[in-house]
Amino acid sequence: MSQPVAHPIRVGISACLLGQKVRYDGGHKRDAYLVETFGRFVEWVPVCPEVETGLGTPRETLRLVRIGEEVRMVMPRTGADHTDAMRSHAERRLKELAQVSWFSVKWRVAVLGNLLSSAATRREFSRHGGLSFDEVRA
Repeated sequence: MSQPVAHPIRVGISACLLGQKVRYDGGHKRDAYLVETFGRFVEWVPVCPEVETGLGTPRETLRLVRIGEEVRMVMPRTGADHTDAMRSHAERRLKELAQVSWFSVKWRVAVLGNLLSSAATRREFSRHGGLSFDEVRA
């Protein structure tokens, strides 16, 4: 009798943690433990919403700015607002990520920092995390 084929657990991860040069400064934040140790047991699904929406590297930094009751994603030097494009992208991308079991994200990343928050923690993530997490809450 043959053994069932084990499928690795799919884990979404900030692409910069895998060593991909996708950060605003053209760099990365490779995490050796995640890649070399934990990575043997999972299938990584890299995510970088900024690059996926067409923002290049290097690029101007993005900041979350509260305007009234809304949090907007803005490049402070130019004032360019990427909120609507990011929300549209997040809606499409999250459908593709439906089979991901877990996420490992770089903390305080303007976009990814809020992608997976629950309704209960939304206020805290919106204050300290990012924008796209808002798109996934229940």
